[in-house]
Amino acid sequence: MQQHKKKFYFEKDDYRLEGSLLDLTKGLLKFLSPYKLSFFFSLILIFLSSLLAMTSARVMGLLVDEGLGQKDWGTSLKWGFVILTLEAMSLLALWRGRYTLVNASSNGLLDIRKKVFKDLQFISMSYFDKQPEGRTVTRMTHDIESLEDFFSGSLGRLLNALILFIVSIFAMLLTNLNLGLTLLTGLIPVFILTYFSRKKVRTLNHQISRYNSVLNAKLSEYLRGVMTLRIFGWERWSLSHYGKAIEKHKQSFLSANIFYAWNRPLTNFLCTLPIVLLFWFGGHKVLNGTLEIGLFVAFIRYCERFTTPLSNVTREIQQIQQSLTSGERILSFLNAQKENDTLGADGNLTPRPEGGISFKNVSMYYTLDQWILNDLNFTIRPGEKIGLVGKTGSGKT
Repeated sequence: MQQHKKKFYFEKDDYRLEGSLLDLTKGLLKFLSPYKLSFFFSLILIFLSSLLAMTSARVMGLLVDEGLGQKDWGTSLKWGFVILTLEAMSLLALWRGRYTLVNASSNGLLDIRKKVFKDLQFISMSYFDKQPEGRTVTRMTHDIESLEDFFSGSLGRLLNALILFIVSIFAMLLTNLNLGLTLLTGLIPVFILTYFSRKKVRTLNHQISRYNSVLNAKLSEYLRGVMTLRIFGWERWSLSHYGKAIEKHKQSFLSANIFYAWNRPLTNFLCTLPIVLLFWFGGHKVLNGTLEIGLFVAFIRYCERFTTPLSNVTREIQQIQQSLTSGERILSFLNAQKENDTLGADGNLTPRPEGGISFKNVSMYYTLDQWILNDLNFTIRPGEKIGLVGKTGSGKT
């Protein structure tokens, strides 16, 4: 008996681009390049919003020192009005920047949808030979929807948090260098945790996406073959196989939830370390008289400005990684070989094949102890016509 070697005709659904994360980002940003002016305008508005927010935090310190601390109600009202004005302008700039960003992102996503559907018409037929139908449907639905969630929500929050974080750091360092550096050291643990957990997050999202694709592939296969399944009485068999696919998908979600159950609370806790350091070191300076109360209040506002968005970004990591996974799969689909790559622009295969089909050492079985075909060898020459005859189950197909 020949040694059985398990082979899969379908390609595995575990795409990973050979390039770096930068290459992936460039591939996705290519679709957003027609709207780069809108993106640039939105970044300016988000930066302006962050700058106004930091200015408001500093004015808060002046309100405490020059107004409330001196019991000067006129000065207090003046600085209070300035704070309200700055906060209102900051919210307005942020709203307009996020609106412009989402609008440009939606247009870019529409271009991706059009490109995916267009390429679907011109991909080489050999692609569909080795890709289940449900897997292709997943590319056009689940993966694009994941990108849509990122572009419409996570991208705006990510840029806002990043710009606000950078501006707040500069504000702290310019206001009080020593205290600012002390607070920055409190961020080291959260950066270390995020860096070392990023691969785990990406692996979990790859598993979820892969098993989701398997579910769609099996569902599509069983729906198309429902008549055959009913005729041969394979309902329980199909239910069993689909149940196994569901179980794998469920386990991948459970693994992700277990990981996030401890990772997110720990990350949120580490994000609060700068505030703890501020109250410890800053509080001592205030009690010793080496730090003004107003400046201490301003630093509290600085910490609130960057710790809250930083904590939000850590919660967005799952969506960001999921979107990167979906982006990989979509770009893999778009990079698939097209008909023109094989046939040429004129539709003629170059060089043209001279024909001939050879079967060499072909074997198949239904059960290991009964080989239907065993080392079958034959050649069909150009122009020949052959007939395959035999009883049912003899391997004609």
